[in-house]
Amino acid sequence: MNSAEEIKKFKDLMDQGLITEEEFTRKKNDLLGIKSTENSEKSNDKKEKSQSSNKKMLIKFITIIIVIAVAIFGIVKIAGAIKQNAKNKAASKEIESVMSQYGLNDYKVKCASALGIEVICEDFDSLSGSDMYSCIRSIEKLSDIKVQGDTIDFSVDMYVNGSDYYYYISSLWAADSRNSYTVGGIYRSDGGSNIRCVYEE
Repeated sequence: MNSAEEIKKFKDLMDQGLITEEEFTRKKNDLLGIKSTENSEKSNDKKEKSQSSNKKMLIKFITIIIVIAVAIFGIVKIAGAIKQNAKNKAASKEIESVMSQYGLNDYKVKCASALGIEVICEDFDSLSGSDMYSCIRSIEKLSDIKVQGDTIDFSVDMYVNGSDYYYYISSLWAADSRNSYTVGGIYRSDGGSNIRCVYEE
């Protein structure tokens, strides 16, 4: 039986009231290979729902990844800050006896590492050149210490404000023609190009 005969058969069934017009149209479209609007709409709905569901899943996945990344970053940062704080406290305790010899009780170690320590002490400015030299040299003669597996060296930059600081240059280092120092001793820097010797070794 060909498609035309099949369609005629279903038309007769519809005329007899045995099937509805909707059922007839669906059968006719099936036989002619035409997708019904209803089926097409259902298919589109399913597709849209699937795409929407996939988007939601992707957004949830990305959100979870971001939350995990932020949490890990936060934990690492907090752990780093705790470790740095422990190093600063340990360095502060080590230099305490030297600082107190010169009446420098109000100071803070702001960074302690294998490259040295940075100390903030506004009162350091009030010392004589020879006391500045003795204080810094005494600190730099302290033995390295280890804190939580990290070494702290006691080469020191003594800050008196946000940018100005004092530091020691050895005569041996100053004698090296490859650098701009002419004598060993205590130097003051403004954090830029303004550097001057305040006490000659």
